[in-house]
Amino acid sequence: MRIHGFKIKEWLLATYLFMGIFLPPISSYSSIHLVLVLSFFIIIVGLYEIRNATSIRYSIIIVRGFLPFALYYISAQLVRCFVDSSTATIYSDFFVQTIKVFAFCFIICTALIVIIQLFRFSVEEMVNSFMKAMIIQLVCVIASFISPSIRSGFLNQIINYSKSELVVRAIERHNFHRCYGFASNLFDSFGYLTALLILVTFVYGIHTKKHSIILISFLMLIAPLLNARTGMVLVFIGVLVTLLYYMKIKNLLRIMLWILVFVILFTAFYNLLPQSIQEFLGNGLKEIDNLMNGKASDGIVFREIFDNDFVFPDNILLGAGASPEAIGNYRGVDSGYIQCIWRYGIIGTILLFVGYIRVFHLSYNSINCKGVKVISLCFMIVFFTYLFKLYSIINYGSVFLIFGIPTILKYYGDKGKGCITNVPKQSTSNNCISDNKRYYSNIQEI
Repeated sequence: MRIHGFKIKEWLLATYLFMGIFLPPISSYSSIHLVLVLSFFIIIVGLYEIRNATSIRYSIIIVRGFLPFALYYISAQLVRCFVDSSTATIYSDFFVQTIKVFAFCFIICTALIVIIQLFRFSVEEMVNSFMKAMIIQLVCVIASFISPSIRSGFLNQIINYSKSELVVRAIERHNFHRCYGFASNLFDSFGYLTALLILVTFVYGIHTKKHSIILISFLMLIAPLLNARTGMVLVFIGVLVTLLYYMKIKNLLRIMLWILVFVILFTAFYNLLPQSIQEFLGNGLKEIDNLMNGKASDGIVFREIFDNDFVFPDNILLGAGASPEAIGNYRGVDSGYIQCIWRYGIIGTILLFVGYIRVFHLSYNSINCKGVKVISLCFMIVFFTYLFKLYSIINYGSVFLIFGIPTILKYYGDKGKGCITNVPKQSTSNNCISDNKRYYSNIQEI
């Protein structure tokens, strides 16, 4: 169904993805709960209409790689609760916190496959929907940057309805040079999520050779640029991986031209930014320069990571079963790797990462397509890079990307639906046209 060339179903899915990935606080009712209610509704209606449960099977395939970690973690937390009953509440809270994320993952992955089956989305339509979810956020960022009243409205909404006091305090402290957009978190987590979406768009543009999509991915950089320097770094790493993967001598000139276009656009936009934002970005560049020159201790961010964050539990193999802030009386330990060691120990952390690597491996081998392989590789590198900065395991928004996209690719791969393509689809007039003719095409790798 189209209205003036716009696909309604893609924009509806994009709105659902926007809500799920960024979790904007639109009311006093938790955004996570709203997404869960909507997801359950989709699953119930979808399973009734489709009359099969293959969607659940793909969710199980994605999650079952974490079974060794789950068995270890359940056993370790139960033993801790019996041995040290005085802090059993802390152990149980962190156990529930971790398990809830994987339960959320199972529900979201199931909902995404049900959506594909129910509305017969093609690979390209799914990619377009993720891209449009980022476009919705980009519109929010630009609108809040241009209009102080819109920005104030977004920030008041976040402050009034946010479930995180840490986010509220950060907004009150940093809103003079960042905090543009509408999400539950407009800081490093925002940069992480936008980086993943930008890379999906960029790889899609490179793979299909659509210059308009590549240009849109450059424009999307405005979102992390105004909010999170971490996101810019993650995008740079992903773009570098993509260009190296697609690098050919005959394409070298074209790549250099796009880099030149990006530098010109970035410079022009940078000069339009307020002085406070320019200083914020300039300090980030200095931090990276200090790191590259072996002077990490001269910067605030990397000094925190390399000095303040390097504290470990007494039992480093089994961990402490909770965060260093909750049980070790430490403050400001941001590094995701250190947080994992405290919560799960070296053994649990390895088992956890094996589960994630399996997800990325399933995604990489799902479809014999260069674009799919690059996206999977970029996601894995960005995921493990971001863990140096912050603990992202319980990031609910990233579930749609880190787990959702591999689940989708695995489904399409098993169905033999091919790869993303720049071949236009055949026009249709009725909803009853055959799935294979309407939604999918045989693809040859570029």
